[in-house]
Amino acid sequence: MKHRKTGFLRRLVLTYSAFLLVFMLVLVGAAYQYVVSVSEKTAAINQTQLLDKMVSQVDAYLSEMDQMAQQVKSDPRIINIFNRLQQDASRENYFDVNIMDSIDIASVLTSHNGPSMPIWRISVYNQHGDFISAGASVNPESRVSETLYETDVGAQMRELIDGRAGYLLLPPQEDRWSGTYKARYTSLLRPITNFYSKEVYGIVEIQQGVDQLESYLALDVLTDTVVFLFDGEGNQILPAGRAYSELDERDYYVTAKLSDQYGWRVALAQDRRSMMQPYRSMTVYLFIGSLVTIILLILAVYLISKRISAPLIRLSDEVRKISIDSIQADLVPDESIDEVRELNAAFQSMLKKMNDSVACEQKAYLLALQSQMNPHFLYNSLSTISSMAIEAGEDRIADTCERISQMLRYSSSYSSGGATLGSEIENVRNYLELMKLRYEEYFDYDLSLDKRLEGMAIPRLIIQPIVENCFEHAFKQVEPPWRVSITSRIEGDRWCISVADNGSGFADGEIDELERKVAQYSEDLPANYSELKIGGLGLVNTIIRLKLSAGESVGYRIARNFPQGTTVTLSGRWSAK
Repeated sequence: MKHRKTGFLRRLVLTYSAFLLVFMLVLVGAAYQYVVSVSEKTAAINQTQLLDKMVSQVDAYLSEMDQMAQQVKSDPRIINIFNRLQQDASRENYFDVNIMDSIDIASVLTSHNGPSMPIWRISVYNQHGDFISAGASVNPESRVSETLYETDVGAQMRELIDGRAGYLLLPPQEDRWSGTYKARYTSLLRPITNFYSKEVYGIVEIQQGVDQLESYLALDVLTDTVVFLFDGEGNQILPAGRAYSELDERDYYVTAKLSDQYGWRVALAQDRRSMMQPYRSMTVYLFIGSLVTIILLILAVYLISKRISAPLIRLSDEVRKISIDSIQADLVPDESIDEVRELNAAFQSMLKKMNDSVACEQKAYLLALQSQMNPHFLYNSLSTISSMAIEAGEDRIADTCERISQMLRYSSSYSSGGATLGSEIENVRNYLELMKLRYEEYFDYDLSLDKRLEGMAIPRLIIQPIVENCFEHAFKQVEPPWRVSITSRIEGDRWCISVADNGSGFADGEIDELERKVAQYSEDLPANYSELKIGGLGLVNTIIRLKLSAGESVGYRIARNFPQGTTVTLSGRWSAK
C-alpha cells in the first residue's frame, strides 16, 4: 500500500527531475561552449597580435641581412676588384696571393659591419674561386675551396640576375665555409653588378645565426605556445626538434601568417588546455553552481510535487475503499487547488451516479426475476391444451398454443442475452399469426426482410411492442380490414426497420409528447425508471432500449400515412462486418 501511495509522487518527482537535469545539462553545456568560444576568440586576437609582431621580427632579421648585402654590393671598391677578377679565369683564390688587396677588402667589409658586428659573417666570392670574408673566421682555408668547387656559383649568379627579387635566401644550415661552427645559419645572397649593365661580377653572402632569430622572436618566454617558422620553399626552420606534421590540431589552436616581404611563414600553435587556464576557476564554479542548483531544484520539485500529490493520494486512498457494497467516500476537498477541488466534485457526482446505476440495475434484476416466473407451468398447461385440441380435431387451437409457447420461450429467454433481427421477425410473425387467427379475414399483414440484416444483433422485443400498439390503439377506432406491413432494408450506411399500419394514427400533440418522453428518459434514465412498469414495452421503451444497446447512432421517425395510418421507422449505423 505504501508503494502505491508513493508511486505517483515518485513518478512526478522523477519526471520533473529528469527534465530539470536535462535542461541544466544543456544549459551548462551551452555555457561551457560559450566559455570555449570566448577563449578561442581571445586566443585568436592574442595570436593575431603576436603573429604580427613575430612576422615583423622575422622581416627585421632578414631586412638587416638584406640591407647589409645591399651596402656591400654597392661599394665601388668591391665592384672594381671583382670586375677585374672576371678577367682572371684561374681557380686560385686571388686574395690568398694578394695580401694587400685581401687586407683592404676585408677592412671594407668590416667597416660596413661596424664595431658592434651585428652580422655574423659577410662573404664575397665569384665563380672563379676568389673568396674573401669578414666577421666569423674561416677555418680551415681548404673548406672554402671545397665549397666553391662543389657549388655551382655561376648558376647562382645567373639566378640572381634573372630573378625578380634580386636575392636568394638559403635555408638554415651549418656553416658551409668552415668546419668550426656547428650552429645553423641563414644565408642571404645578392649579386655584385655594375650600374650600367646586367653583368654579374660576384656574389655577396650575408650569414646570420638562427639563434639570433630566436632571440628576436623571444621564444623562451612563450611557455604554452609553439612557434613554427617556414621559409619561402616551405622548409621548416623553427623549432629544430619538433616537426609541424607531428602536431595534432585537436590539441592545439593554430594560426599562421605569411610575410609579404620575404615569403616566410610564421605559425603559432597554442595548447588548448592552456587557453582554458584563465577560465578554469570559472568553469569549476560553473559546474559546482550547476550541481547545487540541480540539487535545490530537485528538492523544490519534491516539495511542490508532494504538496500537489497529497490530495490526489488521499483521493486514491478513498477510491480504494469503494466496493460494490459501499459506493461512498469521505472526500475532503483541497480548497487551495482548483483542479483537485473540481476533481473531488466530479468524483462525488460520479459516485452518486454509480449509486443510482447500481440501484437501477438491482431494480432491473428484480423486475427481470419477477417477469421470469418459471414458465414451465404455462408450457405444461399449453402443451396439455394443445394435446386436447389435437385429440378433439381442433387444429387451430393446437396451432395457437404452439405459437404462444414459442413467444413465451422467446420473451423469457435471458440466458442468451440479445437476439438477431431474423429471430425477432420470427417472433413477430407468431404474434401476427395469432392476430390473424383471431380476426381472420379482417386482418392481414406482410413481412419483408433484407437477407443481409437477418443476422444483425438487436435487443429482444423491439418490433413486437410497436406491432402490439397497432391493435391496442390504432385499430380501435377504425373499421376493418386492418393491415400491418413490416419491412427491413439498408439505406446507405444505415439499417432501417419500418412498421406501417392503416389505423387511426397519432392525434395532434401525441408525437411531440412521445418525443419529449424519449428525451426525458434518455437524459436521466435512473430518475424516470420507476415509470417503466413490468410489461411497459411501448414505443418509448423500445427506443430507449435501442439507444442503450447501440448508442446515439440510433434514430427514429414517426410519419403519418395517407389517407390514414402511421409509419414508425427505427434506424441505426450499418456495418457489413
